[in-house]
Amino acid sequence: MPKALSYADAVRILGGGTPDKLVTALDRLAGGALLALSATGSTLALSLFDAKSEFFRLTGELVSKLTTRLRDTGRRERGEQLAAAHSVIVVAAFFEALSTVRLPFDVAELEFTPSDGLTVALLRTPAPVLAPHRPYERSMEELTGFYADTARVVLEFLTGLSVWDRLDDRDRRAVEDVILGETATRALTRYEDLFRRLATDFPEVGFWANLVDHQATRAEIRELRTGLAGVAEVLSEVASGRAPDDRRRTLARFHEAVLHRSLLPVTPDGVRMPTVAEAYVNPRFRVVADVAHDHIADEDWWLRQPVRADLQEFLVGHLTSPAATEAPLVVLGQPGSGKSMLTKVLAARLPVSEFVAVQVPLREVRVDGDVQTQIEQGLRISTGERLSWRDFVQATDDAVPVVLLDGFDELLQATDISQSDYLHRIARFQQREADLGHPVVVVVTSRVSVADRARPAGGMVSLLLEPFDDEQIERWLVPWRRHNDTDLTVDVLRPHADLARQPLLLLLLAIYDRTESPLKEHRDALGQSQLYEGLLTGFARREVLKQHVGESDDEVARLVERELLRLSVAAFAMFNRGRQWVTPEGLDADLAALPVGEISSRVIIGSFYFIHTAQALKEDGRRLRTYEFLHPTFGEYLIARITVRELLALAEGRRENDDFFHALLSFEPLTMRKTVLGFLRGLVLELPARCLRPVQETLLSLFHTALLERNSSLAGYRPGSVQVPKRCAVYSANLCVLLVTGPSSEVTTDQLFPDAEKPVTAWARMSALWISQLPSEGRQGLVRAFRLERFWQDGRRGVRITGEFGDPSERRPAADPYWTYRIAPDDQSTGERSFYGWIRLDFDALESELEFLCSVEGDTVAHTLAPFADGYGTMVTTFYGFGDARPVSPAHFLIDLWLKDGSGAGEGELAAAFHLCLRHAVDGFAPFDSETRRKFRVLFLRQFHRLRDRLPSSMVDSAVEEILRTTGPEIMEREDFLALTREICPGLLP
Repeated sequence: MPKALSYADAVRILGGGTPDKLVTALDRLAGGALLALSATGSTLALSLFDAKSEFFRLTGELVSKLTTRLRDTGRRERGEQLAAAHSVIVVAAFFEALSTVRLPFDVAELEFTPSDGLTVALLRTPAPVLAPHRPYERSMEELTGFYADTARVVLEFLTGLSVWDRLDDRDRRAVEDVILGETATRALTRYEDLFRRLATDFPEVGFWANLVDHQATRAEIRELRTGLAGVAEVLSEVASGRAPDDRRRTLARFHEAVLHRSLLPVTPDGVRMPTVAEAYVNPRFRVVADVAHDHIADEDWWLRQPVRADLQEFLVGHLTSPAATEAPLVVLGQPGSGKSMLTKVLAARLPVSEFVAVQVPLREVRVDGDVQTQIEQGLRISTGERLSWRDFVQATDDAVPVVLLDGFDELLQATDISQSDYLHRIARFQQREADLGHPVVVVVTSRVSVADRARPAGGMVSLLLEPFDDEQIERWLVPWRRHNDTDLTVDVLRPHADLARQPLLLLLLAIYDRTESPLKEHRDALGQSQLYEGLLTGFARREVLKQHVGESDDEVARLVERELLRLSVAAFAMFNRGRQWVTPEGLDADLAALPVGEISSRVIIGSFYFIHTAQALKEDGRRLRTYEFLHPTFGEYLIARITVRELLALAEGRRENDDFFHALLSFEPLTMRKTVLGFLRGLVLELPARCLRPVQETLLSLFHTALLERNSSLAGYRPGSVQVPKRCAVYSANLCVLLVTGPSSEVTTDQLFPDAEKPVTAWARMSALWISQLPSEGRQGLVRAFRLERFWQDGRRGVRITGEFGDPSERRPAADPYWTYRIAPDDQSTGERSFYGWIRLDFDALESELEFLCSVEGDTVAHTLAPFADGYGTMVTTFYGFGDARPVSPAHFLIDLWLKDGSGAGEGELAAAFHLCLRHAVDGFAPFDSETRRKFRVLFLRQFHRLRDRLPSSMVDSAVEEILRTTGPEIMEREDFLALTREICPGLLP
């Protein structure tokens, strides 16, 4: 949220930091309450009820002089001054409203005494602030509450004066009515009048509140619905900064050049590509501030947030608001939703007199560098100069830097370093720069699916890009039809709506319609896999036919497949290096090591518009040339495609061994990219039914030998330096992922480990290998990709692993300790009064093993359990199953009761948790464990004492009966329990 200012803070800011005549005069009328924190401000009270007081005149004059004061002020100071002016009019509106109410006594009769409470309420309480992400109506609700609270303080002040004592009940009620009723209503009306005046003089204030009343401005910005042209139009009109220097102009020209480029750097034959300025359609969006960590990547939660179509207005409001320099704006979206393009177009549209954009492609900078280092590297990519951040901001004069950190998801995939605090580091960077007098706006983009890998920073605003609606699709099609003389319409695209609503896929559909097959001839909707397959094979076929005229259809198909195989190797060259790009040398090495025919990387890249060449200048001055796909999803589809095709070839016996399959799939887990898993599932579902069983049998056979020593003919393929354990882990994990990808989508531990005496133990060892060897992103993706179901069959434990394609909230049922501790169903307790208990693990051993692992997960669990170590350890390692309920440890019961109590759970939930704790207090723990049993009883009884009045009386009576029937291994324990109960819960026992 933006920083809230009090009236006193705002007046000091408007006074320029040093008291001028206006501020000094106001301070004098306020009894010194503006400039001296210890002053009482009692003389202010007399002015509150006098509409002609000097205090009102001076307040109005302070705001009215803004126009003159801000005439030559830069963006940095302008935003701060306008925020201060808004806080002043919030309080001034209340002053004026209060001075107009009619009271049943003469104000001159008031005998004022010092009142710090009144001064704090009126002058030092932060006023509500405006926020572009929040509807205007919500801001008015908050303001209404502020005025109501302030009115109550004023009434409390009046009731403490002697004149109040002289009023009768009717007059007192009249005072209460006008203060609490009329004042707030009149203040809100007066505020809206003052606000509109301020917004008329300074239009950006209207955008802060989502209230642009100027009809010409509203119509103008709404008409400019492509290329964020409205952002440039409005920001240029409110520009107040000085003329930029040559460096800023050069950087601005670099950004502006994007608008004049075609949508794709290389255009397919037969296609004329619109420019970015023509084709970029301003997207719809949803926006929320301070979104919870659990919600930021939850697409269902986002669907419950309102959709907005005023992106330009929001961006104007955000960029000009002081709140933008306090925490980052995070732009989220699906692959192909236009996140990167948004940052490029925004950078191009920012007026150079007000802002200076710095684009930072996170996949091209040091993943382990701090935020400042990454920005400096982004500057070098844009300008070719090595600039320090400090020199750069000092040279920007009064313009506000807008740092665009593009691709947080790619930063995650490029390293195994945790980035959970990345957004907090950005916020700290912004805070530091603001303290140094160089406020910075930061925008971060990320795929929504990985947004929860970083904890949200306080005050952060999150924006989710929405798919196109029909109107936006039509707007995009206008320049496309003009350039390509086609009749492609929204109605033609309607059967393919799932694809057409994403900007990238809409472009691919348009290319497909132009180069492969007119979409109006397709009766069935294209799937994403079909679209990519059609584009890739169609383009490869045209390239083959250019060089192999007259070849048979079978030979052409073979050559096309060879081209796509080589392109797939390029995709794996990037994927297996953990990047979105590869150098020519790296790709040449991979091509030479794999059986794809002699060919150079230059030939492959030159043949396809799906890949383009990028160049960057390294620190040592060498120019680095790299290849990358136009969009990561091209490479992700090719990875899935070759994986399924090679698997099918193995299943059908068209491969002598799995050397090639192993080479590709033993360096990086497929779960590093969620989109790869989606493509895999789509391709497997398209396989003929007759192929499914051979494919599963092949995968199981490969899994059974995945950890064995192997002598591969492709040992020269080394896209990275990877140790043998990791390759074994990655290959076996990928095989397991493929086993649960498809129609059957499940496999059991008996199938995975048919020769193991204890298949579940074998699974535990295999999963431990995966956890220890896979990079964090792939490991987390793997855990999320599986749903595990534990079961008993014929007296043996088993685990059923299925693909995670359902509702993630339904996964992971609570663990059953009977299953964990190998207690078969026949051995479990049954019946209401029966119980089954055991203790098989020493707490010190548990804590030591967790410490031994040195893992984040293990240390987290050990840290959480540490309070139990001092004499309470067996509460964690003892288990009891009462009746037919699943067994739980005393620690689990106790924590559950604490949480139910603290969270205000209902009577039913609280009673159930209490009952289980009671059973443990009466019958729990091993016979020899009298010391811990007594400690548990003390903790339980203290909770009982707290909850006695919240529990049903029948349960209290039942608990008394249970306590009285306690036996225990020693007769003295029963007496001790009763004595404890009488001491801690007096009056409970008869």
